[in-house]
Amino acid sequence: MKSEYNNINNLLTDNDKKLVKEAVKILLKSFELVFQVQQMIKVSNERSLMTDIIQNMIVDYLKCLIVDIRMNAIRALTPYLMVNNLNAAKFHINTIFFEISSPMTDMHLMLQILFELFLTYGLKSFDISDDIDADLICDDDFTGENILPLLADSVDFEIDDSSYKTVIVESFCNLIVFQEFKSIYVISKFLIIWFKGLTSETFNVYQTLMKFFTTYMFHIPSSSSTIAKCYVPVLKQIAKHKLINKLSIDLNEMNTTLLNLCQGTIFRDENKQLMLIVNWLCIKDGKTNIKKLRQKFSSILLKEKSEDHGNLFSKENIKYISLIYNEDDDNDDDEDEENEHQYRNLSSMKCMSEDIKKSFNMKNQEQSSSLNE
Repeated sequence: MKSEYNNINNLLTDNDKKLVKEAVKILLKSFELVFQVQQMIKVSNERSLMTDIIQNMIVDYLKCLIVDIRMNAIRALTPYLMVNNLNAAKFHINTIFFEISSPMTDMHLMLQILFELFLTYGLKSFDISDDIDADLICDDDFTGENILPLLADSVDFEIDDSSYKTVIVESFCNLIVFQEFKSIYVISKFLIIWFKGLTSETFNVYQTLMKFFTTYMFHIPSSSSTIAKCYVPVLKQIAKHKLINKLSIDLNEMNTTLLNLCQGTIFRDENKQLMLIVNWLCIKDGKTNIKKLRQKFSSILLKEKSEDHGNLFSKENIKYISLIYNEDDDNDDDEDEENEHQYRNLSSMKCMSEDIKKSFNMKNQEQSSSLNE
């Protein structure tokens, strides 16, 4: 596309180029007018009127060689697709897929539009799976079948606020919170990004993930169980990509937080195997080391064979726990001190969690009282 545009541009005289610039300005103003008009509720609800405007003024420019024209045409089209217009959205979403795969595009805008469509109509409306963990290996083509795995895989651990990939992170968070999407792979990746050292370049990403995990843990019933399933995958990724020093990850802080997030699973007693595992990891008395951990896991796996957690907490995965629990017993005193510090942190986080819950319950009671009066 770029070479075709350059070839055409080389054939133009200076006067022709001036005329083209003026024509582009007029088109862009027209697209902005179409976009703004649709913000008026009465106009946006006039489906036949808007269909005529879109067909006559917008559609022909969706594949224009000039990037600005193409991007603004798609932007002007977006409100039309969002107003209870699923058939048009399903028809034009392929244009969004094409733009995301193109090097000459506004990725921020295209990703925002794409995920707005997903949140408006749901993934199933576009025949897109809400769980990508079953098939993470896919083609490189940006189609409905591959789009979410490819976007999830494109988010790297070194992401910062300047990257368009922040839109992907925030959008996946929204899909998960609204229970339109689920993925151990994505949540595990976001946990690692959340736990990496905070810098001025990553502040907004950190804030986004902090809000996400806070909302997720307090409002999604299955959140504790999901975080528990992320425990070993997180450690696997850290070991595989050697991320401890690269991302300045504090393993003690990470481990304490993960275990704290898993507590809901224990209290609800949803899975006995997971309860035994987390209880063992949280034990205050005794020396928690990898040898004893192996023994405990072995006995648990003999007693219970869970389809959900059997493969996740198998012996072959125990080696990743060695990132946190040292096999040496030589540093017992240091371990005791670290464990005490860790459990103080865990205790304080629990207290904070209880305070938040009490505040939330009090507000609900006040609202109920006012309604009854």
